[in-house]
Amino acid sequence: MYLKHLELSNFRNYRSLKLELKPGLNIFVGKNAQGKTNLLESIYFLSQGSSYRTSDIKEAILWTNDLAIIRGGAKNKDREIFVEVFLPRKGRRKVRLNGSYLNRISDLWGNLIFVIFSPQDLDIVRSSPVFRRQFLDRILNNTNPEYIYHFKRYQKILSQRNSLLKLFHQKNRIRKFLDTLNLWNRLLATSGSFIIMERIRLLSILNNFANKVINKFLSGEKLILFYDTPITIEKKNDRKDLETSMLKKLKERQKRDISVGATTI
Repeated sequence: MYLKHLELSNFRNYRSLKLELKPGLNIFVGKNAQGKTNLLESIYFLSQGSSYRTSDIKEAILWTNDLAIIRGGAKNKDREIFVEVFLPRKGRRKVRLNGSYLNRISDLWGNLIFVIFSPQDLDIVRSSPVFRRQFLDRILNNTNPEYIYHFKRYQKILSQRNSLLKLFHQKNRIRKFLDTLNLWNRLLATSGSFIIMERIRLLSILNNFANKVINKFLSGEKLILFYDTPITIEKKNDRKDLETSMLKKLKERQKRDISVGATTI
């Protein structure tokens, strides 16, 4: 896959830009603060529908303008892909893939697969676990369609479960909603166990690769990557066993979850 062309309108410091790219190595050269990183960010938008630099989309819109547009065309073997990302100062961003608007930004994942290296990657090591989970999720969401399904499903179920827990917490309707909570527990355990197993599988691959690289520079040294989870994993590579353990943990934490009005695992 390679990006054939890039078009920007009112994005960061670019009022208007049309850029044609070629297969192979393309190098952007320029002085500091001229927009090289902005080009990379715009390409990331085409892949993920979001920025790796900020969560405030308004920062990506050229000052005094109300809308930024990013367009890009790519080729993957015989498949032509055209993505348009619309970033309004007010309202929700929109993404169009090959002329059709997407219902969800996540529907874009897996179409344009780009890898970006940036100083923010240090957050994987030095910051909280959420950055490490996001790192794994980005890889899996771009390479495994089944993971995308369970990832989106898990987020939706988690939101529903938390909404129900808030009702318990606020209105003390425990008996009325216990059956519904048990249903969310089962659904959450089904997708949650898949997500954990895939993260562990990916970590194993990364661990093997990382140690091959390390051994080239530090003979005898070994890096160990492992996935720390409150869910007990008794049988390795047994998703059903993990699903049972996760369901058990959800039930153990149920009183606490009701008390705080949120899922705590």
